[in-house]
This record gives sequence, C-alpha cells and structure tokens, in this order.
Amino acid sequence: MVLRKRDCMSAAVCLLMLTLISVLHLYVRMAADDFYYATFCTGGLRGFLSNTVYHYRNVTGRAFVHLLLSPLLMLDMIPFRIWNVLLIGFMTYIMAVISADRGKGVCCLWALALTLFPFMGIAVLGDGALWGAGSFNYLFPTALIILFFLLMMKYTESGRGGWAVVIVAFLSAATVEMTGILAPITVLYVFFAEYKTAKDRIGYFAANFAAACAGYATLFGTCGVAARLSENGYGSIGLFTRAYRNYELFSRMIMDEGGIFVIVAALLAAIGFYCLKRKRIAAFAAFALTALPVLTGTGVIWGSVGIAIAAGVCAFSVFLFGIYTFTAGERVIPFFTLMIFLSLGVCLISPIVGMRMLLPAALFLTVVCLRTLALSFSGESILRIAGAAAVVPAVAVMVLFITKYASNAGVIDRNTLAAEKYDGSGTLYLQNVPDERYGRSTVPSPGNFGEYFCRLYGISAGIKNYDEETTVMSCDGQRILSPAIRRGGEWYVTVRDVGRLLDAEVSWDYSYAVIDTGDKRYGFHLNSRAVQKGNGYGECEKLACPVRMVCETTYISVKDADAIFGLRISPLEQ
Repeated sequence: MVLRKRDCMSAAVCLLMLTLISVLHLYVRMAADDFYYATFCTGGLRGFLSNTVYHYRNVTGRAFVHLLLSPLLMLDMIPFRIWNVLLIGFMTYIMAVISADRGKGVCCLWALALTLFPFMGIAVLGDGALWGAGSFNYLFPTALIILFFLLMMKYTESGRGGWAVVIVAFLSAATVEMTGILAPITVLYVFFAEYKTAKDRIGYFAANFAAACAGYATLFGTCGVAARLSENGYGSIGLFTRAYRNYELFSRMIMDEGGIFVIVAALLAAIGFYCLKRKRIAAFAAFALTALPVLTGTGVIWGSVGIAIAAGVCAFSVFLFGIYTFTAGERVIPFFTLMIFLSLGVCLISPIVGMRMLLPAALFLTVVCLRTLALSFSGESILRIAGAAAVVPAVAVMVLFITKYASNAGVIDRNTLAAEKYDGSGTLYLQNVPDERYGRSTVPSPGNFGEYFCRLYGISAGIKNYDEETTVMSCDGQRILSPAIRRGGEWYVTVRDVGRLLDAEVSWDYSYAVIDTGDKRYGFHLNSRAVQKGNGYGECEKLACPVRMVCETTYISVKDADAIFGLRISPLEQ
C-alpha cells in the first residue's frame, strides 16, 4: 500500500508536467520554416508529393521528417500540438525505462525526466522542440535514436523485438544529418559492448547496420544536402578553423543562460552521488565541478576563455565518467556519453550554428543523469526527493514559458486575422511579438519566409513588420536610420546602424553579426551576453543586455552600444 502511494506521487508529478506542457502547446504557432512546409499541402495530394520530391532532391534531402511534418501543420497546427505533447511524453518515458536499474523506479525516473525537460534552456527548447520544423529536425530524430538503442538492447538481452527493429534502424538514419550518423554507430556499439551475446546473432546486427547505412545514404547522398552545405559556405574555411570558431560559440551556448547549463550541473551532481560510495575524492571533485556551469550560466564567469575552459573541463569529466563506468560493466551511460560527444562533434564542424543543435546533447545528458541517479541509490526514496525538489522550479519555469508564449501568440493571432481579412490593397503590416526568444522568430518578415506566409493566405502584395513600441534615436545630432525598438525595458538599435555611426564594416553570418572598425572586430552572437573582440578566443566584454534578433536583424541595447563604442545615443528631440 505504501509503495502504491509512492507511485501515485510520481504519477501526479508526471500528470502535472504533461498538463503544463499541453497548456504550453496551446500557444505554439507557426514560425520560420513552418510557413514553407505548410505550403506543401496547399496544392492537394499531387502538390504535396511533388513539393516533397523537389524539397528532397534540391533543398535538404530530409524527405522523411518533412513528409510527416507538413500535414501536421494543417488545421491551425492542432495535429502537430497533439503529436508533440505525445512525443515528449513517450520520449521521456523511454528515457526512464532505459535509465531504470533492473526495471525499478521507472515512474520516479519518468517524473524526474519531465521535470528536467524545461531546464534545457528556452533558447534550446524554443529552437529545437517547441516549433514544427525544430521538433521534426531535432526532437523527433533524437527520440528515434533513444528508442532504437532501447530496442537493440532489449533484443540483445532477451531476443525480443526481432527484425522489426530493422525498420527503426532505417528511419533513425534517414531523418537529419546530425542524428542520422548516430544510427549505424548505435548498432556497432551494441554489437561490441554485448559481443558475447551478439556474436551468435551477427546476421541480425549486420541487417540493422546495413539498414542504418542505407537510411543515411538516402539522406546524405542527395543533391539537396550538397546544395545546402554549399549555400552555407561549408568549404569557405578550413575544418580546423571552423571547429576552433564553433567551439568558442557552442561552449558559450552551452553555458549561457539560454543553454543547457542546468542539465550539465544536474549530471555532475549525479556523478558526485554515484562516486560517493566508491571514491570520495572523485565525489568531491564532481560536486565541486557543478559550480562551473552554475557560475557561467548565472554570468559570474563570462569571458570567452573562462567559459571555454569551464565547458571543456565539464565535458572531459563526463567523458572520463563514461570510460570509468564502461570498465565497470555499465553499458547505458557509456553509450549516451558517446552520443553526447558525437553530436557535439557535429556541432563543431557544422557550417550552421544554432542553439537548437544542442537539443540532442541535452537529451543524451538527461539520460546519463537519470541512469547515474538510478545506479547511485538502491531505493526510490532519493529519486522521489530529487523529483520533489525539481518539480517546484520546473513548474515556475513552465509558467514563465506559458506566459511568454501566450503573450506572443496573442500578437500572432491578430496578425493571422489581419492576413485573413486583407483585401489586397496596400501593404500588409504585421506586428512583431513582444519577446522573440519564446517561439523562434514567430512572425514572418520579407527576409524570413514572408513569401510563403503570403502564399498561404493568398496575398499578392508585400508585407512589412513593425514594433508596437519604437522611437527615433540620434547620436551627436546624427539621426539613426532604423527606429529603435524596446525589449525587456531597454531600447535596442541595429548592429548595422552602430556600424554606420562608427564608419565601420558590418558583416552578418546566420546569427552572428560583426562590426569591423579596422583596429578591432566586435562579434555579437544571438542571445549572448558578451561581445567577442577579435577573431576567436581572447578579450571580450560583458553586455548589460542579451543580443537579440528581430526579423533577421541583429540588435544590441543602446546601453551596450554606448559603453562599448563610446557613443552617446539618445532619443531624437523633435
């Protein structure tokens, strides 16, 4: 009876978190790429198939995920919202099943997995899970890899599952480039890790490996992938130079306030508990290391070198932990540790840099955290305590997300209503959302899938975006061309306008804007709270406000522009 009550407590936490996730999805709206994929279905079945084939051959090669995504965006995204909530619930459940020690405490671990989900950072979740294209390009493929590993291990242990797993192997590899490569590696890992059992079923493993390779070939062997890499300048710089630059950016993304630093800290704390009964020195070191992501995420450590070192030390510690547990006979932790490093390795060589690319690593880190806690405690008491401790801040974070998404959704719904009532005369004006960090970029603009938004609503004229609160700024009597916008109680101006005031060259690369004065380069990355001076590691300066991007335009606060460049920007006197 006592055990039943304990399970009811965990079940209540699961129900609460899934309810909050469902409420959040009520305010999820189409954003960015969604406007493009939604047009696949506007021409009926024939148009859907022809658009999908064209997209597969010439754009990205990701036919499988976008074949599923496009129909789910219809009917005001209701099918997608239902799908995504079920996907999150199912994925966190299989994470709990994988993490459970001999099947014990699955319900507790599921509750803990759901409470950890909001702590992956709003920038990571918003880009990688809480919009259509992000979910199908990052959340869904990662869930397939986790499911594939579970099925492979179940078959190796019990012989159950059979050849149906081959289908999952193919689909896991045929999703996106980042996670697709992990499918054949999963087969190799399970085969060699469980060699004594697996050697008698070599045909089964060979079939899964062949299916995974075939799936990846259908994805990566297309002209679409080659065109996408070429479009994003993959061959423009050397591999080492790209990895060097990307490490500086991704280490900051991991450890910044919008990143996954809480998940990293939770894992390091779990490692400390694991080592407590075995090696007290290692336990002390793990607990001490939890300070690194906390200090970086809260802004105490903000310099590029400091953050890069902190991220490297944390990553190296997790890697050593994976090796240590493998030698001790553990198989789950080493596998997901390997997956973490492979997914982050793809980030280092990628021509595109975005917060959503950290979602697979965040999910793999969560599995390692759950499994480590499950192995650390034979009973469920500590797991319930951990879940209870996490549920209060998790609910607070979810309420914040819901509030922000609801505020943005109200603006988007008014834009949609305006588009539906538009009579074709003049320009259609769309209002920008109050906080673009919640829900991707959310509002289409001429340079951000605006043409597909117009196609969806049969609009032949152009669209123009505006902010609810703007003002004209000047600097030493010189009028600034673009209006300043207000975000988070601060006025923001475009990086391009700041460059004009300095008579400096301004360049833009995806979500990274650079002002080159000739003497020094100043790099401003989306969501970052520090400006990078120079090319790579070195001097950097803390920002008072995060860098923002609105309608494909990078903005920095007036306060930061004045402090960094010695400008005197103020509202223009009428």
